[in-house]
Amino acid sequence: MNTENQTYSRINCRITGTGPSLVLLPGLGLNLHIFDDLVAILEKQHQCVCLDFSGDVPISESRTCSIRSIALEIQTWLRQNKIIPDCVIGHSLGGFIAMELALAAPDIVPALVLISSTSRGDDSLLELFIPPRPLSARKMLTRNMELSVYKPFRKTPAFKQAVANQAQYPGNGKCFMPLLRAATTFNIGNALRDIECPTLILCGRQDAIVSPAQANALLGAIPRNMMICLEKVGHLPQLEAPEQTAVGIQSFLRRSRKKLTTMPIIPATWQS
Repeated sequence: MNTENQTYSRINCRITGTGPSLVLLPGLGLNLHIFDDLVAILEKQHQCVCLDFSGDVPISESRTCSIRSIALEIQTWLRQNKIIPDCVIGHSLGGFIAMELALAAPDIVPALVLISSTSRGDDSLLELFIPPRPLSARKMLTRNMELSVYKPFRKTPAFKQAVANQAQYPGNGKCFMPLLRAATTFNIGNALRDIECPTLILCGRQDAIVSPAQANALLGAIPRNMMICLEKVGHLPQLEAPEQTAVGIQSFLRRSRKKLTTMPIIPATWQS
């Protein structure tokens, strides 16, 4: 199945590849093309269902938008489109949504991958993602993406291409501020122990937004978990180290099917 830019409500979708379905959810302010390099590898063995939240949040809902409400909307979308995931992959805020989805609908989340995510947000996200002075949309996007990656990676052609892709198809659209507010109040807390599916926690050692220590905190809370920490990688492993990220995900899926519970650290490198 090959479907470009389907729309249901405020969910934007791109489906490529064939095989067991992987559902990929991007982080705040990013569109589904942030997974392009990773999907180019995974789609050889999987149907990759990339979603983002490019539509509008109705004014009546903008103040009540929550991570849980977005998760329930994705649950409805998956069921209506008869997509049964083999695994749900969430990056950053997408990880928040993926965790809520795993709790709300465990039957459609048999495995979970959390990339650069953590168990809670707070008001520091407002300070991080909203600059003190107004910027154009392109400059704000570039600023936030530069904050996200390991500094040397900013000079690479891959980074420049990713910024161009994100600028061409704006991520989150008018959902940005409602989602940002929702992220600041997200706290999954003790509910993490109720996530029953095998979970891979994947982070970058040089992540300046979600530190490895924050990611590591998920290890003690989610019962069935594995962790990979990638070296010389920041907040965007799927962009900075797509090959290593893909290897980690594929290894996790193979090992989780065999009910193995240990995972080695896989070092990642980048090339300019």
